[in-house]
Amino acid sequence: MRVLSITLVWMVAMLFSSCSKENKGVTFTYAFNAETVIPSSTGINLPINILAPDLTTNSGGTFEANQTTPALVRDIKMKQLELKIKSPNQTTFDFLRSIRIYMSADGLAEREIAWATDIPENGTRSLLLTTDLETNYKEYIVKESVSLRVQATTRQLLTSDTRLEILPTFEVRASLRK
Repeated sequence: MRVLSITLVWMVAMLFSSCSKENKGVTFTYAFNAETVIPSSTGINLPINILAPDLTTNSGGTFEANQTTPALVRDIKMKQLELKIKSPNQTTFDFLRSIRIYMSADGLAEREIAWATDIPENGTRSLLLTTDLETNYKEYIVKESVSLRVQATTRQLLTSDTRLEILPTFEVRASLRK
């Protein structure tokens, strides 16, 4: 009986020590920003597509700083995506009826990452979009670069170009580098 008890204690100790080694990981925030312009010639109530310049992700440097590598990343999920108006200074999101943002990367299909419909006319210069918090964006973020496409529908005529800042924030879960 004593041998059985010692064996059982040893097996439980091994089980807990191996689980803690396998479960060692890191969770950190990864964010980037992009800019795009909604041109003044945009028609009212017509969806327009605007391509943002390709963005270098620099995810390798971020992973390195957090003691992991792209191969050790388990998942990358969107925490939030915020839009801010950079210029003109007096412009608010009152002009915008709806907006959708899509991401693509070399060899990967385009995917909708954030959206807002029926945007209220409340004088704000910052807007949090709805995002899918369950989608894993690992395949996109570990790439060297990503592309963003914005589809917007306006409710007012724009008298000047409106420069938007796109600020996605992701949560990365990864195993630590040994």
